[in-house]
Amino acid sequence: MKIDREAFKQQFISTAQGAGGFNIHNPMPWVQNFANALADPLAETLDKVSANAKVSAVDLSTPLEKLGNEVSSYVSLAVKAFGTATAGIERRTNLIW
Repeated sequence: MKIDREAFKQQFISTAQGAGGFNIHNPMPWVQNFANALADPLAETLDKVSANAKVSAVDLSTPLEKLGNEVSSYVSLAVKAFGTATAGIERRTNLIW
């Protein structure tokens, strides 16, 4: 990821002026100097940090396999319990009629 230096400078100017309510189209001299002096080194540092950042892949196969097995077991037991309950209701209904 590379930072757009000009947009970064403009964001510095906007942020610094925003606190005082100044017009962004007529920046105060210290704000312009501050943005020019700090934006480039800070953007360069952030570019280096983002270039060196390594995000390793996460292996989710084992947890997902375990989750799948648990869900399958639960559904199997739920279907069995539902079938047993249904059979009981059917027997009681036949006794009534």
